[in-house]
Amino acid sequence: MNRNVALTLLYTFTSALTLSVWTSSVLSSYLKTLKGTFGYVGAAEACQGIFQLIAAVPAGWLADKLRRDKILAVGGYSGILAFGFLLFALLFGMRRNNDLEFWLVTGALSLIGVMQGLVNGPIQAIYADSVSKDDRPRLQTYSFALGVIGRAAGPLTSYILFLKLRIDVFALSEQRRIMIIGAAASIAPLIFLFFFDDAKSLGRESESITISSPSAQSSGAEPLLSPSADPEDCLRPGVEGSGHSTSSAGWCGLCRKKSARVPLLLLCSDVISGLASGMTIKFFPLFFQDDRCVNLKPSSVAVMWAGTRVGIGLWSLVARRISDRIGRIATVLVHKVIGISLLFYMYFVSIGYDEKAGNTPPIWKNVSIIAPVYIVRTIVMNCNGGLRKSILNDYVPKSNRAKWNSLDSVTRFGWSGSAFIGGAICDAYGYGPSFAVTASMQLAACCVTATLLRYVRDK
Repeated sequence: MNRNVALTLLYTFTSALTLSVWTSSVLSSYLKTLKGTFGYVGAAEACQGIFQLIAAVPAGWLADKLRRDKILAVGGYSGILAFGFLLFALLFGMRRNNDLEFWLVTGALSLIGVMQGLVNGPIQAIYADSVSKDDRPRLQTYSFALGVIGRAAGPLTSYILFLKLRIDVFALSEQRRIMIIGAAASIAPLIFLFFFDDAKSLGRESESITISSPSAQSSGAEPLLSPSADPEDCLRPGVEGSGHSTSSAGWCGLCRKKSARVPLLLLCSDVISGLASGMTIKFFPLFFQDDRCVNLKPSSVAVMWAGTRVGIGLWSLVARRISDRIGRIATVLVHKVIGISLLFYMYFVSIGYDEKAGNTPPIWKNVSIIAPVYIVRTIVMNCNGGLRKSILNDYVPKSNRAKWNSLDSVTRFGWSGSAFIGGAICDAYGYGPSFAVTASMQLAACCVTATLLRYVRDK
């Protein structure tokens, strides 16, 4: 196996595991305990997203212009600094007061955002550079599956810690202990970032579809051509009546222009979806622990989170098989529609109930109904990450891959920034309206994704 591929898979799994120990079901509750309102939870998350975006843009540009492995090494050093500061914030802040601790931890989250901005784009780019076009959908799905399964192992680790520490309430001292353990463990995966090597990347066989031979269509996608166009003519200047521009060799202007829309539409869809998800993603743990709603114990929430992540990872493999039959975009759309419908259901059952007065729908309190609805909804909404990433890297030249993969941080910024708005909605109106806003925006993102059916044609 290619060295960069192996390192990416190792880093993806171990980083997801260690981060999820303290971010999946503990961080939101910890921040809310410190400050008492959802708004501060959203503000802290927004800071992390903002700093990730600030770091991601220059990191992607430098990784394309210079070397990806050097930027990853810088990201490794910044990660050590960030997690070291988080440990300091937790240990020093607890000796002072909650306000100081909150702002120190928010500063640490901002530094972690910088690290993620430096790493996420270049590592995805060097991974795509190190796999062939034919293997890209499969290996991108494997990377995605390892990441979500790693995020499942984190909540399971939290569950074991709950048992070992003999706690099942989210008191501040217990939350802090798990935060400290998770932050310390998160330093270990950074070691892998120092061993990537651009020289181990592949050559033309890992290039994008749009500037390689049309025979690369066997990798899974082709640009949209005019009805009369023969794709073989795209490399034959001077072929008249083919529907192509014939002024130069290589992919013609018509094919280049149309295929260039793919990453732009993907980014637009992801930004809208990210803004939508931010309204609720950090508040679902609080929803399930709220004694007015589901009222689950922390250990039960951790187990449910782990099961959901395992489901996402396993179903992503099934989704790739489905995409072989109906196409990648169609597969994404089918799953999104199911997930959006289930979130609308969670909202509709709350109509007529005054959450702020403590009056919540009985279905929310019935864990045998609401938990499966949430689990299925989360699995189908999030199982297509590998397919989307394979489409992006199919339509982006190697020389621009780090830039485009770094722009994923715009999505992270979107849901981090909208977490502040989501927190305000939850504080003012309750969980139900936030579900409605999220589902409506995700439906809009789904409509943008549907336009890609014109451009991405799977074999």
